[in-house]
Amino acid sequence: MGWLWLWIALGLILRFTCLTGKAVWTDEFATLVFSLGNSFRTVPVDQVIPLADLLAPLQPLPGATAQAVVQHLTSESNHPPLYFLLNFWWLQLFPTRPDGLASIWAVRSLAALFGVLSIPAMFGLSWLTFRSWRIAHLAAALTAVSPFGVYLAQEARHYTLPILWVIASLACLMVVVQKLGQGSPPPWWVCWLWIAVNGLGMATHYFMGIALVAEGAVILATAIWQRRRDGHLKPTLWLRVGVAIAGTLASILIWIPVVQNVEGSELTEWISRPRQGLLDWILPIGRLFTSWMTMLYVLPVQADQLWLAILSGTVGLMLFGWTAIHLHRGWQRAQHVHDLMAMRVMIGFVVGAIAVMLVITYGLNYDLTLAFRYAFIYYPAVLLLIAAALSAYSPNAFKTALPVSSPSFWGRLRGWLIRPSRHHFVVLVLTMSLVSSLLVVFNLGFLKTHQPDQVVYWMEDDASDRTLVAMTHRTHAQTGRLMGIGLEWRRVLPDVAEPEVLLAHQPPGEPNQALVTLEAAIANYPRPFDLWMVSFRPVSDELRRDMLDRQNCEGDTKRRRAEGYSFRRYKCSALENAASNNA
Repeated sequence: MGWLWLWIALGLILRFTCLTGKAVWTDEFATLVFSLGNSFRTVPVDQVIPLADLLAPLQPLPGATAQAVVQHLTSESNHPPLYFLLNFWWLQLFPTRPDGLASIWAVRSLAALFGVLSIPAMFGLSWLTFRSWRIAHLAAALTAVSPFGVYLAQEARHYTLPILWVIASLACLMVVVQKLGQGSPPPWWVCWLWIAVNGLGMATHYFMGIALVAEGAVILATAIWQRRRDGHLKPTLWLRVGVAIAGTLASILIWIPVVQNVEGSELTEWISRPRQGLLDWILPIGRLFTSWMTMLYVLPVQADQLWLAILSGTVGLMLFGWTAIHLHRGWQRAQHVHDLMAMRVMIGFVVGAIAVMLVITYGLNYDLTLAFRYAFIYYPAVLLLIAAALSAYSPNAFKTALPVSSPSFWGRLRGWLIRPSRHHFVVLVLTMSLVSSLLVVFNLGFLKTHQPDQVVYWMEDDASDRTLVAMTHRTHAQTGRLMGIGLEWRRVLPDVAEPEVLLAHQPPGEPNQALVTLEAAIANYPRPFDLWMVSFRPVSDELRRDMLDRQNCEGDTKRRRAEGYSFRRYKCSALENAASNNA
């Protein structure tokens, strides 16, 4: 078991290194605010407020309760409460920052801890599935160094906990299928545990339901196979499975009323994508393929330098293609070495989960491929299958006309690439995954969806003593984006006067209302001041120019952008100067 402790230690180091080195983005603010039992609705909109008022929901309140967590979460967001409740109690173990706000390290560390726990969990699932110590160790090692796993673990979000539930649920599924294959009913305790795990999974993330549907497809396939083999299904074998299925269905159905409220809400608009052209039909498949790549390898494809992004993408595709070829050969070999039924169960689960995601994407027009993180649904099964392929890999599994050795360097290299030894291939995969995880840790791969630190970087060069930052507001997503800028301002510009902020609400169907609110706010604002309009859209460009001219605000020639933000600075001078100029 010494090797397992090594994988755990390695995973621990990767997940907790530079845990606070990246800027906090919108979704993480949602986790923090709701986990504290606070509400985004306490932040005033349509009025200029100091930065302290914007960041107030990030302060722990002495009287906060678990009931407040559930109340605010269900009324303002679209997620089940279990992870937020666990985070509520977790945050109480840590002191606040010097400015009274909750610790960013604390709110991210719970997800990182669950990510570390997934390493021994994968070890257990792998051994239970294949009864192979080699596969178990490879699966644990892959989990430790997977850049996708490290990325999820360093987010203050509820993805590493449902990964644990998926692993536990797959373990129960394997026991049930193995018992059915042996002609004996699964133990009652496994069935009850399966129901409990599935219920806890649904209480953590609604997408756990996709995994459960995929498991249901595997059970159905098992029933069809057994009926063809025996000519009938034995009620004594399937009674307990039926109870487990009924209990799982109940754990899903209790959330249906909540999910119906989520559907069509403004918080889900970003994944609601009607398809208008051929590219819209092709892109989801491409994103799925890319998400599979990130489970093993991540290169700096998001680099600002175009040449580096292109080079990284090219190398990444070549590396993944080379790996996929040898993994395929490994799977072919594994079918003759390991339990074929176990392989089919895991493959069936992965295919079923992906099929459900594609049905939702193409059938319901909710594109679940837009966020790579949603691949957490089948991520453990994919790593398990990769571990099985690596364990069975052998140069004897395929033939080649190349000689075993070559006197020249290029000959040896070509032979190694086409017919690597088991040791070389496994070492390469694990090494490249480790390098990829280090890129994630040091913010060179899997960059944050929103990057407020880049916004403040541009503001730093032009910082003034009086600054107003304005953003349109629709949901707490925009509040979180503005919080990101505010938190980064305090970190990067502690000696500069804090800006005041304005969240101009934009009701549906009234695209210019936010502009009216902004004009009313700056009309009486002390001048001169810098106005930063951040992601202030959708507003008519002509109306915006007219308003800014009336308020004597002259814009920079630079239109700056960062991931998740577009922003521009305007220098607003005294209004009497504008009147004299017009005269």
